[in-house]
Amino acid sequence: MKVLLTNANTSIGSHVLHELSRQGHETVFASPTPKSTSSTLRLYKKFVTSTSNNTPPPKPITIANPTHKGAFDAALKATSPPFDAIIHIHPPFRASPTDPEKDVLVPAIDGTTSLLTSIRTHAPQVKRVVLLSSTAAIINAAAHRENYDEFSWNPITYEQGLEPGLAYVAGVTLAEKSAWMFMRKKGPGFALTTICAAPGFGPVVHVDELGDGFGTVGGGGWSREGEILALMDGKYKNAAMPDGGPYLWADVRDVATAVVRALESGDAVNQRVLVAEGYWDSGGVVRALREVEGGKFAGVVPGEDVVGGGGGGIGEGVFGFDNGKSRRVLGLEYRGLGESVRDTVESILALRG
Repeated sequence: MKVLLTNANTSIGSHVLHELSRQGHETVFASPTPKSTSSTLRLYKKFVTSTSNNTPPPKPITIANPTHKGAFDAALKATSPPFDAIIHIHPPFRASPTDPEKDVLVPAIDGTTSLLTSIRTHAPQVKRVVLLSSTAAIINAAAHRENYDEFSWNPITYEQGLEPGLAYVAGVTLAEKSAWMFMRKKGPGFALTTICAAPGFGPVVHVDELGDGFGTVGGGGWSREGEILALMDGKYKNAAMPDGGPYLWADVRDVATAVVRALESGDAVNQRVLVAEGYWDSGGVVRALREVEGGKFAGVVPGEDVVGGGGGGIGEGVFGFDNGKSRRVLGLEYRGLGESVRDTVESILALRG
């Protein structure tokens, strides 16, 4: 297939770019600036592990304001041969945006519906669209239900999303809802699949240096690789770890596999798929990190007596979830937390040199 990919320079987008090449798809990625284009191509060449025979390297198209109405019109009309499929990766997480509506809600929601409108109007040959959503669109952390599956929706509202700490959750939830509403009202000629993926761990391939901003996200929050780096550097050796979970998680490589297989599987047409391996908490990550590199970090991670340093693992009464569809429809076989933490650490060590 010839595939258009958005947000290829993000943590998960870069893995999707690699997986598309491995599976033999011709990929064009949307890039906002020449600098971003150069960086994405450089990192792809550096980190891609393998590609299918005769798969051409990815090519860029410049979309200066991808969330604006009609931003993709010209590219979709001019591309020859035309695209067969589109993958839209949700915008990166922002912890505490200055203006939640302008910075998060409008780009997420309007960016999604604008792209779908452009596809329907200017790319009738496109038959498959995959939207990478999030388990944030499924999980209601304010009042957990007993079990979550693809029929579960986070009930968060637009008004609640105006609170900085809830903006991302509202944005990704309402963007996915708007996509399904578009499908019902407009009846386009393409099928939609949404992948509701849990955030997680895995190799870092979207940057190649540990700069001052490594491991942080918009608004100053920590990313998963940032949490791992903080543990490696002994930040929490004698201090309680924040935000200890439990939460759902999935390896970024498994998420990328799910996204690409959603394009290829007839059973995934017009389906919503929850992608999560299981639960993680701070103690589980610490325990996994103690085993990495022959116990190299055992002396700098929190001890059993430090909050978040060990404990009894995931306790009783935690919410349930069903990832059966991801296994049946997409054939996923999930990596375990220990493997994912190890590979995250190894990639950070390689960046450190």
